[in-house]
Amino acid sequence: MGFGKALFWMSETELRFFYPIADSYNESEDDPDAGLRLISGEPAVLRETAFDLSFTMKGGKLYRITLERAVAEDPARCGTLFRQVQERLRKLHDPAIEEETWADSQAPRASFLFNGGGRIDLAGGWTQAQCNLRLDLTRAAPGSL
Repeated sequence: MGFGKALFWMSETELRFFYPIADSYNESEDDPDAGLRLISGEPAVLRETAFDLSFTMKGGKLYRITLERAVAEDPARCGTLFRQVQERLRKLHDPAIEEETWADSQAPRASFLFNGGGRIDLAGGWTQAQCNLRLDLTRAAPGSL
């Protein structure tokens, strides 16, 4: 599992072969297990929509793929966009378990859990006239496949 040419368990060198990395940083100075974040210099394009693309490495291997976008949009349309992405994920991936949390109408969340242990987390939000969407694709733990 992965996204595009990025496959979980790839090394940083392999990932850099396929994606231009514009920036990198440790996610936490205090926690050595937090991971190294690599920011792609090119967006990921899904259905003609550009997303910022980043990768998190743990133990020298690809652990998480993150896609994010922020666009000027009203709150009602933002909620509709979230539900459209959620429905597409549901149809494409047929998760074993789906958890949905609507803490409030401005911060919806959904998680798709898979039998092999991997997960996709979807988060939305509307702040200051911007609609924010974030997808985190996280690999399964070692030995869970």
